[in-house]
Amino acid sequence: MKSVSIIGVGNSWMEKNGGGNGSQDLLKSQVLQLLEEHGVDAQWVANVFSILPETGADSVLDETERSLVQDMNSRLGNLLKKELVEGKLPLILGEARITSLGTWPALCPKNIEGLIWLDNRLSLEIPTQSIPKRLCQKVITNLLGQGTFLKGQTFKPENICLIGGQTFLEEEKQAAEASGIQTILLEEVNRKGLSRALEKAHKIASRGQGDFGISIGLNAFDIFEAPGVFFPGESGISFYDLEKPLRKIARDPRLCAIEVLGYDFSQDQSQKTLQLLKKILVVLLSQKL
Repeated sequence: MKSVSIIGVGNSWMEKNGGGNGSQDLLKSQVLQLLEEHGVDAQWVANVFSILPETGADSVLDETERSLVQDMNSRLGNLLKKELVEGKLPLILGEARITSLGTWPALCPKNIEGLIWLDNRLSLEIPTQSIPKRLCQKVITNLLGQGTFLKGQTFKPENICLIGGQTFLEEEKQAAEASGIQTILLEEVNRKGLSRALEKAHKIASRGQGDFGISIGLNAFDIFEAPGVFFPGESGISFYDLEKPLRKIARDPRLCAIEVLGYDFSQDQSQKTLQLLKKILVVLLSQKL
């Protein structure tokens, strides 16, 4: 198995709410001990922090705020490129979903073509007459090359599968279908089962010639299992349903990058969410031994 290189990503505005350095220090000690116990060769390479504004998940950032985001993600991207050159398996543990704008653009030039994306929020901002491109800041929109932050396309739409969102606006649903993005909302997951959803996502993300990655937002889980997350939803998936299909994905040698985001330890007094995060990492990484 490749050695695992872990990078923590935090936002200093979250520190006053319990995030930031405290969150990353806790994760570092807990995760490294866990992986050592399971025989995984892992090193915590660095923490990347930035002073980002305290805004909601759907807020529009001004030019200064966008510059701060781009700076943080550029530093993350440079670290990831170095680890790839050294043949490591990158594991990114971050607080904000916007971290993905640093992770995947850095990794995709290295032959990663597909992405499995679990999150409670799947909303897209497709440029229209009423929504100009300069205001399109959703992460998926940017990874498709249609947003504010990134130049060029990180993923082709047909190689991404989004799982777990509770709702889609009708215009967003139509735009997603037109672009070729596959979406599996929570309603369909509940009706058909998470195993079928992940099997479909795995086929989509791995159907190219290259490798694929997985990005897990902890807010995709039911709040009872994951109370310590940023921007929680009303309901979500369960680890019980996730574990078996996730093991199958983890055994695929083409899975070459992992991202787990959204942990807020200030809201995790019982450490339920931390234990969930650790179980996810054991499933994903112990299968690689």
